[in-house]
Amino acid sequence: MTEDITPPWGQIAGICLATLLVYTGFGVIQPIFPVWAAAFSDSMTEVGVATTLSAGIGLIAARPLAAWLMEGRRRSPTLVAGAVVSAGMAALLPELETLYGVFLARAGQGLGFGLVATAALASVLDLAPPARRGQVMGYFGASTAVALLIGPLIGGAVVARWDMAAAFWVTGGFCLAGTGAVFFLRESAVGGARQGFSFAAVMEIPGLGRLICVHFMGILIHGVLLTFLPLRLEGHDGFVQADVFFAIEAGAVVVLRLGLGRRFDGFDRRLFLVLGLLALTGAGLGLGFAESDLGLGLAAVAYGVGFGLYLPMIYATAGDITPLATRVRGLAVVLLAFDLAVAGGGVVMGPVADAFDAATALACAAAFPAAALAIVAFGGPFVRTPEAH
Repeated sequence: MTEDITPPWGQIAGICLATLLVYTGFGVIQPIFPVWAAAFSDSMTEVGVATTLSAGIGLIAARPLAAWLMEGRRRSPTLVAGAVVSAGMAALLPELETLYGVFLARAGQGLGFGLVATAALASVLDLAPPARRGQVMGYFGASTAVALLIGPLIGGAVVARWDMAAAFWVTGGFCLAGTGAVFFLRESAVGGARQGFSFAAVMEIPGLGRLICVHFMGILIHGVLLTFLPLRLEGHDGFVQADVFFAIEAGAVVVLRLGLGRRFDGFDRRLFLVLGLLALTGAGLGLGFAESDLGLGLAAVAYGVGFGLYLPMIYATAGDITPLATRVRGLAVVLLAFDLAVAGGGVVMGPVADAFDAATALACAAAFPAAALAIVAFGGPFVRTPEAH
């Protein structure tokens, strides 16, 4: 039996604070970016490229870079570097005049965000005792969900009071503020001395390939949501606009993760993965067919429940099966699946949205978490390695 050790909550809180600030910055522009990018092009496919694919390219580049920077080293310098890059790109975006410039700046923004997200996740998994890993990941996920709850509301208020350019400046301010929290951490080198850097050993970890497939399919719907939900709700004349939808969804995530707490470690992780993917599937269908505020609100709650159950468990499972010596590389590969899914989700449904509409693209995207659900349900358990402490 794994020893139940009390987590170092002070250090974990510092990491959560830093990531909360940076994620809040990204939440500020989350509901407005696709609408802002649409001013550069009439093609929803090109808007999808600007919103998710270009950012995804930056994220994909960030994962191996973050792994190389952190192997055997402290995590916080990488987090700081990512926050500074994110802030700089946010300040640059409103000055651009062509969609090609937007692509490049958005890729840089994705690079910075990828460094922050990878460093923060590695730090939390380092500090979380195995017997409390689900609980810690749930609380960490709740902090990022709080950011994505308040961020869109701040973004909507800033745009209403000033304009979209001001929202990008606010994003940069939040990202810079996130750098201060890491100076309160007390870190040492992690994972032993640096060795020859290769991802080959990571791919030999039992179950990792299947986990990557699950994560890719499960998160494809998120790329579709980030791109087409603001466009789908732009013509909706009810209360549930994009900022309200994201706030409801994030609120559901926070309540769920804080409410479950240690229960995340009381059951097989696959149970939460199955329930989460089932809720994401239902949310996708709801987004495709709902017309009323009530229907859209329920879809937002379902999406939040799905995301709230699924995401901490997929990363807790990654921590379970990945040895400490290769943790940052293993996380980098798992997070690459997330990046590819978010980047691809906004593009793969672009032709559907162009041929029909954004609502149809969202409804069709429900097939992706449904496929991930089948892999989890019928693929067998993920075996925890004794070295994953």
